[in-house]
Amino acid sequence: MQNSRTAARFVDCPSVVLGRLLVLTSSHKPLEPGFVASWLAPTPLARARVLERSGRVDRMTRVMVALTVGVLVWCVVTLGPWAVVPLVAMLVVLALGPISVRRGARPEFWDLAAGLLILGAMALAAGMTGGPLSPIAYLLPTSVAVIAMRAIPRATAITTIVAAAVFLVACLLRSPSSVGDHLLGTAALLVTLACVTIASTALAGAEIKYRRASVLDPLTGLLNRQGLEDRFEELRQQAQLLRTPISLVTFDLDHFKAINDQHGHDIGDAILREVAYQVRKSLRAFELVYRMGGEEFLVVLPGMSETHAIDTAEQLRETISHVRVAGEIGVTASLGISSGTGERIDFERLYRQADEALYTAKQDGRDRTAVWTDPDPAIATVAGPGTLEAS
Repeated sequence: MQNSRTAARFVDCPSVVLGRLLVLTSSHKPLEPGFVASWLAPTPLARARVLERSGRVDRMTRVMVALTVGVLVWCVVTLGPWAVVPLVAMLVVLALGPISVRRGARPEFWDLAAGLLILGAMALAAGMTGGPLSPIAYLLPTSVAVIAMRAIPRATAITTIVAAAVFLVACLLRSPSSVGDHLLGTAALLVTLACVTIASTALAGAEIKYRRASVLDPLTGLLNRQGLEDRFEELRQQAQLLRTPISLVTFDLDHFKAINDQHGHDIGDAILREVAYQVRKSLRAFELVYRMGGEEFLVVLPGMSETHAIDTAEQLRETISHVRVAGEIGVTASLGISSGTGERIDFERLYRQADEALYTAKQDGRDRTAVWTDPDPAIATVAGPGTLEAS
């Protein structure tokens, strides 16, 4: 079985590589089981926020950036060469930012660097062209708002603090008495920066919390049904472009109600969490697993044919059979498989077919995998690793 699984990975490799390249250029990044946290992005959702580069927020960001660039160009004409500094910084970030964010292993750090470059350059130019009296100073809160629309809250806070320090230092370098001469204006500008930062980070934190609540199952940490339709649509378009299949594996835990009745819901919850952990660990990063409700789960296998999906499902079945909680309490699973290519990749149809195959697996004795075959309604059942039986 392990050799078969390895062979499946090798055969699937070309389509998988192309699929991942498409994912890198799409508007969303999936929540990966292999996610590695950083102090800037402690959760997958925090990093996903950095990676989003489409939709209404991005359109509004482009409008705000265009307006800011327009004012900076005007400032170049009226204030002299210092106004060129933030303009060049923005153009550099606009040119390199999207590629660097998507391709970097830690995109949140590039996002922080880009924010520091833009806001630092803006603060320097404002300080050197009049301090709180400079027209560029009015753009500092706006720039914070633009950065906060996509950045992680911690990055926004760090960027604002650095920009405030750069602004004060630039003011002192230009004229040591400028801060004292315009103390009220300087204080008002810094307070405005602080208020915009506080409001932006609060909204960003609430957004991340809402995303987590809406797409992650609170018990198992797996994806839930929210967002499944949109994510599958992205995978469908990629599969049709690459002419690769998509397979679905549905499974639920055998006699799970009896486990709850006999051992209590705490044990049942522990089993669900352990099954979710082991399944997620055994899958590759781009293979998505969802908890559909209760003890029912769904695995989406992009780029994987039916034959290879059988190998994956059998490995999952075997993995689940080894789950133990409270020392000796275990569980088995029944699985159903469906697969489609081209125009036959339709979520509702594939999910219904996989569910019918799952029902057959249960009727045939549970702890086994069944495959939905099309167009013949007959179901083939995998009774154990490497064994295929026609029913």
